[in-house]
Amino acid sequence: MASINKRLSGGTTTYRVRWRDPSGRQISRQFPTLALARAHQATVEADMLRGNYIDPSRGQIKLREYASEWLALQTFGATTREGRESIIRRHIVPHLGDHRLASLRPSVIQFWIRRLSENLAPKTVREVSKVLRSILDSAVEDDRLTKNPCRSSAVRLPQPAERRIVPWTPEQISALRSALPERYRPLLVCATGLGMRQGEIFGLAVSDIDFLRGEVIVRRQVAILKGKVMFSLPKGGKTRAVPLPRRVAEELSSYLQQFPARSVTLPRISADEVIETAELLVTNSRGNAINRNHMNGQIWKPALERAGLPRTRDFMMHGGRHFYASLQLEHGTSPRALADYLGHSDPGFMLRVYAHLMPEAAPKAQAAVDALFDQLSSGQTSVAELG
Repeated sequence: MASINKRLSGGTTTYRVRWRDPSGRQISRQFPTLALARAHQATVEADMLRGNYIDPSRGQIKLREYASEWLALQTFGATTREGRESIIRRHIVPHLGDHRLASLRPSVIQFWIRRLSENLAPKTVREVSKVLRSILDSAVEDDRLTKNPCRSSAVRLPQPAERRIVPWTPEQISALRSALPERYRPLLVCATGLGMRQGEIFGLAVSDIDFLRGEVIVRRQVAILKGKVMFSLPKGGKTRAVPLPRRVAEELSSYLQQFPARSVTLPRISADEVIETAELLVTNSRGNAINRNHMNGQIWKPALERAGLPRTRDFMMHGGRHFYASLQLEHGTSPRALADYLGHSDPGFMLRVYAHLMPEAAPKAQAAVDALFDQLSSGQTSVAELG
């Protein structure tokens, strides 16, 4: 158990609490008043009895050091790792890096969130705070903290404004198709007709398109890691099959007659960084894999201007996925099947994001109830039959 020793030095009285941790090592801490010493003594003894005791010295590591250790131990993919490293380097370490873990109180976290909110969008602030929360969750598991200050009820994150997706219209798609250079029109076809992500379209090989079975296998994407263009698995690390509509197949077949597939060799993001070669459907004018930064700034946005469309996030290539999803749901594709086509593991995500894009749902629900009550009023159906 803990003990308290009174000390007098230079006319100043202090109180030192001494105790032994579970390993038998003696630890002490000094306080200016007896009340504070007794409070700490009670806390140590209670933590010992509950099995929640944490060596105070383990919380003295600086956040920048512990965050580096945490990142090195994670098993996520290379692109995700690069993103987490960027968040830690740009948004966490500059503000909190010199804080010792034990000094991170909810008030410190809240002040940090307020400062981030001055320059970052609410969604970005939430993403950054999620990384810090994960780091400090690990610190709790490592017995460096008793609890995670990010999970305190006193920590309030900014709420992003509700943003409802508005799908493109056929007229907008037609205008954009005409404005894009012919070499790059299949990008729009694959986004709106197959619901593929931008990097997945860049990595689509002719061998991935089964024109006979009417199916496309999404098995790779073109990603950028540390400034280098590389192949990698699709987001989530899983391949998937997407139905190939007849008109999309015709568009791609016609395109290949004018622009034959080009063989591209790139390193693959993996533990051993193997080299992979694929006959890509769409390449740049030099026959190389498309770099998303060049595509977005030099090809896509100028095409939006020529089409009379705003150069906003809603009209970047990802918007084609939203159009595809809304079209599928409107025509009765199940959320489970659509989640598979889009590469999402959670069908509920489809409903949360796209439910408002199902204009036929309300009239169908109304018609079903109207038909029921029409039968009841005409005497064709009894209450017993309804049960």
